[in-house]
Order: sequence, then structure tokens, then C-alpha cells
Amino acid sequence: MPMRYTFGGDEHLFVECSDEMSLDAFFNSMSMTSGIRQAGIKGITEICPANASFQIKFDPDIIHPNDILKEVQAIELAAAKAAVPFCDAKPWFARCAALKTAIDAHATKLTAMGNGNTATAVKAEQDYARAVASVSTPQ
Repeated sequence: MPMRYTFGGDEHLFVECSDEMSLDAFFNSMSMTSGIRQAGIKGITEICPANASFQIKFDPDIIHPNDILKEVQAIELAAAKAAVPFCDAKPWFARCAALKTAIDAHATKLTAMGNGNTATAVKAEQDYARAVASVSTPQ
């Protein structure tokens, strides 16, 4: 979905990055708000990012609403050209998966210890140690 722009009164521009919450929408929202912050557009007083959208508060005495819309749309075009394919982050995903495995193993260990299941706790500790080692190893 292309981004949807809506004015809220005289001082707000609301931008929807997607109809649904997803990682793509989240990262689009974060990259757009970061780009807007870095652009230093005169008249912007506040930027409020959310999961799949963001809102900009601006001073209409400093920048006309149509001008801020053009500025933000230009940043959207620049961000789209600079977008890195999500699959290029495979080492990052592998480390996150290993970290999640470590957290799950630790939770399993604590539960097993609480239930008096020593064998499960020992296995979970070993799984935890392997997962932590893989997260700590540079890719």
C-alpha cells in the first residue's frame, strides 16, 4: 500500500505506512521519522512514531501544510530508493533466533527447577549455553 497522508486540523499530518501492523510497516515508519528528523524541516515541532504510522505536529505559521506534505513525500521517495532488501539481514535474524532460543531455554530451566525436574533443567541449561555461544560468536 502506498503511504496515506491525512491532515488533522491545522497543525498535524498523519501518515499511515500500511493498513496492517507488520515488521515492514514498522521499519518504514521508523525510517521515515528518522529521515524527517534528519532533514531538519523548519516548522516541525513534534514527531510521534507508531507501529504502522506516524504523526507530525507542525507550526502552520512557519510552514504551509502543502509544503510539509511535499517535503515528507520527497523523503518517502528517497527512502524507497535507498531501501535495503529485508533478506540481506540474514546474519542478524540468525542471531535473534539464537537469542530467542537462549531465552526460551532459560525459561524452561527455571520452570523445570521450580517443578523439581532436574533432568529437564540440566538439558535446558545445555541448550541455553549453546544458544548463548552462537549469539556471542561473530558472524
